[in-house]
Order: sequence, then structure tokens, then C-alpha cells
Amino acid sequence: FDNRNLVQTDGLQVQLMQMLQLMAEYGLQFKEIDKRIDQNVVQIRDLNSQLKAAKGEIARVDNKVDVLDKAVRAELQEVDEKHTANFKAANERIQILELAIPELRDEIETIKPRIGVLEADNIVTK
Repeated sequence: FDNRNLVQTDGLQVQLMQMLQLMAEYGLQFKEIDKRIDQNVVQIRDLNSQLKAAKGEIARVDNKVDVLDKAVRAELQEVDEKHTANFKAANERIQILELAIPELRDEIETIKPRIGVLEADNIVTK
């Protein structure tokens, strides 16, 4: 009976040693996993701070774009208003000149006979 208990105890000790060895291996694996998790956490924090910085830069650029957009739109509106005023003034001058055409034709018709006389006098004096 004692030998049988000793054999069983030896078997249990072997199993216990195998379990302890297995637990030690798992412990090493868990430490490695913890190490990787810690590295990932550091990387995530770094990426998060980079993301925050990028968001800040994007917001700054977006604000600058808004300011420039408003300035360009204001300049375009000013140029458009000036061109509109210039076109209006030019059209008014064209209308005035178009109204003057009949009067100028009448004056030309009135002056034509005198031009003919002057030309004839000029030919005679030469």
C-alpha cells in the first residue's frame, strides 16, 4: 500500500511539475502580450496626439481659407461693380453718340455744298 501511494505521489509530483512548467510558460507569454499591449498603448497615445495636432492644423488652415475666401469674394464683387459701372457709362456714351449721328449727318449734308465750292476755288487758284 505504501509503494502504491509513493508511486501515486511521484505521479502527482510529475503532473504538478508539468503544470507549474506550463503555468510558467503561460506566464512568459502573458508578459510578452502585456509588453505588446503597453507598446500599442504608447503608439495609440502618440497617434492620438498627432491626430489632435493635425485637427488643430486643419482648423487653422480652414479658418485661413475662410478669411481668404471672403477677401477674394469681396474683391470679385468690387471688380464686378466697377465693371458694371464702366459698362453702364460706356453704354450711356454709345447712346449719346447714336443720338448725335443724325445731327452730324445733317451738318455734313449742309457743309457738302460749301466743301464743293472750296474745292473748286482751290483748283482755280492752283
